[in-house]
Amino acid sequence: MTTQSDAQAASGTPTDIDLQETREWMEALSAVIEKEGPERAHFLLEQLLEHARQSSIDLPFSANTGYVNTLEPEQEAHCPGNI
Repeated sequence: MTTQSDAQAASGTPTDIDLQETREWMEALSAVIEKEGPERAHFLLEQLLEHARQSSIDLPFSANTGYVNTLEPEQEAHCPGNI
């Protein structure tokens, strides 16, 4: 019989070796969101990510950026399609 941990290990997904610590981090984040708002939570997460990068932690690649298209579709230049 294959356990969830065996399946995670086989797939390369890290297992949670300290469920209580994870729960504490999640509760702390929930408390920040509730008491100080999502903007503060976002700031703290960005700070943690930067600290991890500076500590040479290998983070997964994310193609998402903070950039948002600020032009309305009507304001964009017309594209004739396949050229």
